[in-house]
Amino acid sequence: MHTALHADKKGQKRRQRQRKTEDKEASSTDDGRGNVMDQGHPLCLGGRARWVTERGPPSVQGIHVPDAEFISAEGKQVVVIGGGDTGSDCIGTANRHGAKSVTQLEILPKPPEKENKGLTWPDWPNKLRTSSSQEEGCERRWSVATKRFVDDGKGNLKGLECIQVEWSKDTAGCWQMNEIAGSEFSLEADLVTLAMGFAHPIHAGMLQELGGARIGRE
Repeated sequence: MHTALHADKKGQKRRQRQRKTEDKEASSTDDGRGNVMDQGHPLCLGGRARWVTERGPPSVQGIHVPDAEFISAEGKQVVVIGGGDTGSDCIGTANRHGAKSVTQLEILPKPPEKENKGLTWPDWPNKLRTSSSQEEGCERRWSVATKRFVDDGKGNLKGLECIQVEWSKDTAGCWQMNEIAGSEFSLEADLVTLAMGFAHPIHAGMLQELGGARIGRE
């Protein structure tokens, strides 16, 4: 009995190795230049992000910022426009600077506490997520569009004019945003960070050299 079980296990391992070899041969081919290309699994790549607004040279950690150019949130009423990861970074930085208050504005509606279990890949489960920065302290407001920056008459920011929005699908099934009449409100602000505007990866360089298909967002 022991000998039979041992032989069966050896046979299973041999069949597993054979299947792996067959799968590799079936999913790969030569591109004519000696390079093996995988046919069975798409390679999804992203490049450096391009933003709607690009001003000045990029900054990275380790580069000294002159005092005249340093922007501090200390003692200020900070408003972060944008609810993604960049917005969370802005919240965390503002809190560490010692901001008087931090408010985050998200143009999308508040997600549900729990995701829809009926969704399957590649749909992203839509549910309320709270980052560690948001837990440190901020007011989160949903379905809000910013209409105008307000100054103090001397060119200094003093607040925002905003409006509530609602989302609905049109006849083609596409989401459309509409402002809610009479829902205008104002926020006091000494500092506003724009944490939105991602358009698509930068095509020049790696992505152009590699070629390949682009998705709708490019």
